[in-house]
Amino acid sequence: MWRSLLLSAVLLAPTSAFAKNVFAQNHPDLDWYSIETEHFVVHYPQSRDTTENAHYLTAKWTAQRSAKVAEEMFPRMCAEFNYYLKERVHIVILNQGDDLEGFTVPAWDWIEISANPGADFYRWRSRMDWLPDVLVHEFAHVVSLKANANLSEGAQAVSIGALYSEGVGNTMSGGEVLIGDNNPWYWTEGGAEYWSDQSGYNWWTPARDRTIRMSVLEERLLSWDEWKTVQQSHGWWDGERGYQQGYSFGLYLRERFGNETYNQLALENQKGIKFDWNDHLETVTGVKGPQLYDDWRAWVTEKYAKQFASLKAEGETAHRELSLEEYDWEYTDPDGRDAFYDPRWARKTGVTGELLARREREKAKEATGRWQMNPKFSPDGKWFGVNNGGIFEINPLTEASISALSGVTHSDAAVSAALQYRSIAAPSYAAFGHDWDFVAGKNAVVIVGSEHLKQDANDTLFQTRWERDGYDWKNLWFMPIEEDTFKDGNVTYTGQKELDQLGVKHARWPKGAYKIPNTERGVDPSVSPDGSKVAYFEYTDGTLNLVTINIDGTDKKRLTNFTDGTWLQRVDWSPDGKTLAVAMFRQFQQDIYLMDADGSNVRALMFDRWEDNDPEFTKNGDILFCSDRTGIMQIYRWNHESGKVMQVTNTIGGAEAPAETPNGNVVYLAYHANGNKVEGVQRADFMEKDVTADFGLNPDPVAVKAAYEFREDLSAYVPVKYKSPIMSPSGIPLIRITNDARDDIALQAGAAAYVGDLVEDHFLYAEALAGEDWSARLQYAYSGWYPNFSLGAVGGEAKIPFGYLLDEDDDLSTTEDQTIFQGKNQQYYAYVFGGIDYPWNPYWRSSIFALGKTFGFRQVGDANYEPYVLGGEVSFNENYSSFGTNYATGANLRGGRVIDLTYTYAYTDIVYAPYGGKTADDGELLDSYAYNKGELRWVEAIPVPAWGGILTEANKYQHTIQIDVDIGAIDRNVDRNDEFIGGGQHPFYWGSNTLRPNTLFAGYPQYSLSGETMAMVNLAYRFPIRRELNAHVGPLYVYNVTMQVMGTAGNLWSFTPPDDPSKFYRNEYGERVAKEAGDVRREIPFVDIAHKNGNYLLYDAGAELRVTSTLFDSFGWNSFFRVSYGFNQIRGSGDVNGDDLSDTTESVVGDELSNEVEEPGFRFYVGLGTGW
Repeated sequence: MWRSLLLSAVLLAPTSAFAKNVFAQNHPDLDWYSIETEHFVVHYPQSRDTTENAHYLTAKWTAQRSAKVAEEMFPRMCAEFNYYLKERVHIVILNQGDDLEGFTVPAWDWIEISANPGADFYRWRSRMDWLPDVLVHEFAHVVSLKANANLSEGAQAVSIGALYSEGVGNTMSGGEVLIGDNNPWYWTEGGAEYWSDQSGYNWWTPARDRTIRMSVLEERLLSWDEWKTVQQSHGWWDGERGYQQGYSFGLYLRERFGNETYNQLALENQKGIKFDWNDHLETVTGVKGPQLYDDWRAWVTEKYAKQFASLKAEGETAHRELSLEEYDWEYTDPDGRDAFYDPRWARKTGVTGELLARREREKAKEATGRWQMNPKFSPDGKWFGVNNGGIFEINPLTEASISALSGVTHSDAAVSAALQYRSIAAPSYAAFGHDWDFVAGKNAVVIVGSEHLKQDANDTLFQTRWERDGYDWKNLWFMPIEEDTFKDGNVTYTGQKELDQLGVKHARWPKGAYKIPNTERGVDPSVSPDGSKVAYFEYTDGTLNLVTINIDGTDKKRLTNFTDGTWLQRVDWSPDGKTLAVAMFRQFQQDIYLMDADGSNVRALMFDRWEDNDPEFTKNGDILFCSDRTGIMQIYRWNHESGKVMQVTNTIGGAEAPAETPNGNVVYLAYHANGNKVEGVQRADFMEKDVTADFGLNPDPVAVKAAYEFREDLSAYVPVKYKSPIMSPSGIPLIRITNDARDDIALQAGAAAYVGDLVEDHFLYAEALAGEDWSARLQYAYSGWYPNFSLGAVGGEAKIPFGYLLDEDDDLSTTEDQTIFQGKNQQYYAYVFGGIDYPWNPYWRSSIFALGKTFGFRQVGDANYEPYVLGGEVSFNENYSSFGTNYATGANLRGGRVIDLTYTYAYTDIVYAPYGGKTADDGELLDSYAYNKGELRWVEAIPVPAWGGILTEANKYQHTIQIDVDIGAIDRNVDRNDEFIGGGQHPFYWGSNTLRPNTLFAGYPQYSLSGETMAMVNLAYRFPIRRELNAHVGPLYVYNVTMQVMGTAGNLWSFTPPDDPSKFYRNEYGERVAKEAGDVRREIPFVDIAHKNGNYLLYDAGAELRVTSTLFDSFGWNSFFRVSYGFNQIRGSGDVNGDDLSDTTESVVGDELSNEVEEPGFRFYVGLGTGW
């Protein structure tokens, strides 16, 4: 007879549970410093090693400037809500990476921002003073959300969860609800933009205006339902669209009702929780929320209709998207805009049909390009390239083959023939948003890529590079363009053939490619006309400087030496290679500067109030650039001989990043509501309007020199060594309801609390639940060295109801002599654990985990527990996940894998006194023993291949095949508590021995399957039923509905007691016990029947409906309904059929298993807000 650990209140989380918010890896090579002001403490990192350190970094200037801006903004922002913080707010500056970061946790009084604003922040927001923008925005969150909160600052929500299992009906139902502040997205993020404006640090810039303008004109505004939820995005740029719609809405309310309207919503919410936060709109303004939204929409529609009419009256320049196909919606002339409805879409009727038609149209438009940036032709006109969302693409195309530039339709025979030879020749992944350039005289380019670009490009399947120092900075890469000749069917192509690794397509790494030495943190290269040098920007501490270097990495020269947040955009060489043009943002002013190629003779081309950007020399020495002179970014041309400026484009969406083509046309980046597109304007269609007088040409050299040399004095902000201050503790009240039996409901209440230091080196987590059962957990993690370390303890008590069917004559067919005996025992459990976890890169991590455990039992009324087991184990784990943290939450993950390999060495000592300190399992008397255990789990999510016909349609609509293989073995017979455990499980189950995913053998009861050998495979087919539903259903905002059908085959095999009576004896519980341990035989997988369940192989099949949604517009609330059918009858020990009664009659087949069986049948699982 065995005793089992039935309940553990919380899982033993891996050490990575306390990973840092931004970086996968730690940086122990850094020291931290702090700058204290009256209301803030700013923390920043600096490298210890200052000699020959390729990864040297500091963020001192950024921290000093942040301290100054923070103190200046404090009284202004607090005055917005008349809410003055008494506690200091901590600002943590990051400089370990090259990407934009900015977020806050108001309950912790903690803001974290990067010194580096990333590649293209200036294109999002039209200005480049990153620090005030992000800092004031995040502090606005701190103040507004604290003012808005109606709970205590440390507890932002209450978690109520329940799980009910019913064995007779074969159902498991669970749910969780978070009750707390449910602020809508448009107010939270748009409000932070608005209050930054109110405080004098932000304004409605041309880029913000462009986002809303094009969303209005191209019918892409978020609806009233869409803009309320924090996860509303269903298409390109919806996140930024939500920010700016909320900001625009605040400006509208200010104009209609007064400056304080947006603020009053927070103060109104502070009075008490509302079922729908948006009801505060009516309380404050007297107008219901949906009506206010309609009023605002009419307001912006009228505004931009007038603006568009004015632009057309002035003369809109003709322009077209550069594409190799022609689309019905393509913009061919100023009067033929967006006249597009595919017949299939037009057939959809009603509100739902119109909504689907609109979204299908949006997707079709997005499919032509969403992040196309920095277009240009090679000097010889042979190649056309673009940075397409971080995928660098080169096409062997001439202008004649692109109708937008040639005017020749694709039906023309010559063009059609040319297109037969087109193919993508993408050397590799490039850094998102950054510029690049062709190398004159060579089939090659210089791009921006991570320092580990080659390793990542050559291993797109597993991405298992070893990253020891945690840095992956941007560098310049020299990339030859390789040309292959290959066939696809009957057509011969010239270009570079894509490789394919399990559905992941990528280009072969080109021969001769190399990382240009000495270009760490180098971005936006421009190659000299003779192909020998590269001008680029080098980043450090919130600042860019201009550098030149030979293309082989020698003769590096810094042409500027800024240390004050100066930001540069786009540099280009003059045709003779003697002059450099660069856009420069300094002291709230954005202008274009010229300098000699050695950095001397610096002068401003213009010095004005416009945002002048993206200089690009033409073949004859003129300069193309863009400017927001009219409130819309347009392209202009400065004539180097006459000094005149002529307007080139006049489009409602604007034009940026211009480049001249070999034939004198212009290609550029155009913003649309469905993506950043590459467009072209033919030379004959240039606007050619003289706007020279509008630009500050020939500025006063004295004023320019003074501005160029000005340095802000920040000496008052003196850093001191970081002292590991603790962030404000935060917690969440917990209520849990479970059932130990059908008629025994257990209620628990408690809380979870979390605290750490400000730079996330130390973390402490505590959780406690009390009630009929109780549990507690304490865990500490340290992330201040290369690996993560974790120590913790878990303990608790639980009641175990039991029932026995007593049959005096051992004959189940006679019932008059049967009685039921019911009782309740108690169980305790306790773990201590520790672990070391090292992330090699964002996808792959190694860990060592050690665990000591004990659990035991007592009858109700007994004073003391009888320990059942003492044990411990050490596990070594390798985990790879291309999905990252999305694996647990994505409804339809595809094109990736999860691989988990674990080896465990363990020791168990059975000490249960009622059994004499021993137990029988599978015919062997077990006392103390050591064992080895190995398990491999491989999950592969494969997009249905687009092989034509129905498969192409399935691929288009994101159908996915998932294969999940789980195999494992233990090298000896062990107690059941040490075996592999299988059977259906609810994702909200908090117990031990959880099996992931829980769809493996979901057709059988939880814990019903066990053994020392495991082999099972689950095959699933997933497809969206409704993608991007994006609609409110009561308090839920539903994004999509996904269906999954699946089936599992396999089994868990154990050891079999001997059948020969001479080789075993029966113990007091009627179990066979081998006289010699060697007579217990290991079952052979796929050959033997697993005696514990009575089957060679087990099979089940099922279906699952997944609903991705948000509750109260704030809390993720993913739900599911699953039904599974187990095809096999299974046997077992104890309560096999789930009626909470264990049969005690003698086995009819003479073994130690129960006469009870679980018949083939359905099992049902429901999870509301629990995930899947």
